[in-house]
Amino acid sequence: MASIILNDYSPEISLNPTNAPGTPSASIGGGFLMYSNNPEKVFSGDIADNGRWLGRQSVRGAGQVYLWHVNATGSTINSTILIYNPSASNSITVTSSNYGTTNATGISDASAWVSYLNTSSSISTTIGPGGYGSLPALNLTVANGSNYGVVARLNVTIAGTGSAADAVLWDLAYISNSSGATGPASTVGSKQNGYSATGSYNYLNFPTMAPTTLNGIKYNFGYVGDDFTSTDMVWVSGGSHTGYIECCYGSQYNVTIPLYNNSGSTQTLRIFLGSIGGFVFPVVNGYGVIAKKEWVDAWTYVDVVETTLGPYGSETINFTLMISAISASPLHIGARVY
Repeated sequence: MASIILNDYSPEISLNPTNAPGTPSASIGGGFLMYSNNPEKVFSGDIADNGRWLGRQSVRGAGQVYLWHVNATGSTINSTILIYNPSASNSITVTSSNYGTTNATGISDASAWVSYLNTSSSISTTIGPGGYGSLPALNLTVANGSNYGVVARLNVTIAGTGSAADAVLWDLAYISNSSGATGPASTVGSKQNGYSATGSYNYLNFPTMAPTTLNGIKYNFGYVGDDFTSTDMVWVSGGSHTGYIECCYGSQYNVTIPLYNNSGSTQTLRIFLGSIGGFVFPVVNGYGVIAKKEWVDAWTYVDVVETTLGPYGSETINFTLMISAISASPLHIGARVY
């Protein structure tokens, strides 16, 4: 029976895996994704007091919101997700069943993902026709120089009915005036800021892996032109910068890997993960365990899942994987003999 073995103290290991045979496949769903990561550094000209929003999207029903920024204004700022009800007749209820926030210097959002997965009770707000509101648990006061962000599952419904409803969401940073934004902040570089109608849950299905060495075999994922031909990444548009979200920040990967022991003796097999582009900050959820590992160096790997199989035995491994902010692609995932 498989088990999650990743933890905060998991050793980084040096491997030289070979390319695995076969072609993996991916499919994306899970409702909308509002993704706001450009500008990543928020300067004083980007805040609502100076007429700018960081992101704005019209959404409907269930989906995900992902915000990631750095406060570079030189001042303490406030962050909020402002919600507008465009209906002229119906109140709406906005509920978050899972959420986590980041607000500190020099950290990823791995702990925010753990909080998201561990959410014990939902939060909600009801907004009248033409009204505005927010979810106070997602509001942050951010010191200059801090990384900050939100990962939240949202569901927008007509109040009292449960039927899907529309809302407009703003990602705002401000000092004293949250209502002054009239246009988007300027973008910097190639990071995305946009929307996907279905992009919060990605299913990765791999061919059977039958490793025979300690170095193992691997697939490439999470970057343009990977072994999935980029079908494993969410494309966002309708914002200030369109494109694929490398590493699929803000989304969950549902990973399915059939393992096979191609040996006449019992073997322990492990699923491993790493990046050859920079640091990686993985969070995994499966087999009753939620775990993370931060600051895994480029060109090193961490073991994530372990199972022991009898001669010519097989088992299908399934877990969810979140790649936290600051991680870098290309990413590798594979299996090895331990």
